[in-house]
Amino acid sequence: ENQRLTLRNIRILCLIAMTMVPLAFVLDYLAYRSLWPIFFVVRAIVALTPYSLPFQRSDGLSRLSVPTMYQVGTLDPVFTMPIEQFAYERTPAPKYLVEISWASHLAWTDLGMSGRDAIVEYATAFLDQYVKDEPEAAALKLARPGVSGYRRD
Repeated sequence: ENQRLTLRNIRILCLIAMTMVPLAFVLDYLAYRSLWPIFFVVRAIVALTPYSLPFQRSDGLSRLSVPTMYQVGTLDPVFTMPIEQFAYERTPAPKYLVEISWASHLAWTDLGMSGRDAIVEYATAFLDQYVKDEPEAAALKLARPGVSGYRRD
């Protein structure tokens, strides 16, 4: 049965992303103890400009077993550089890194004005493919307008 992505589910995912600092430690602990499958059924992860420094000294990201997309902004170096330097490399495939042009840390909130179309297009295409089992969308095949960097493995 395909899971429906509702606005409520998307809001829950966004709340999880916004609370990434304390959640990062919980997820790392669950992954370390191999308890992840007991507590969560996760088919894909979209990490919206995540704070990844807690994972710099652990192997938690290497234990991920679901497709992962990182979205970062060119005007958010505090969060973007650590993702590019170590988080993306430690994450197993399939994985995606989308760098949104002219996006600050607030681009993923109601205050953000830059990159909305690219943010939504990539996240929707990714979740449609990995959660709803739809065919790969064109957005996941190459860098789209509004994107300054795109990697996928």
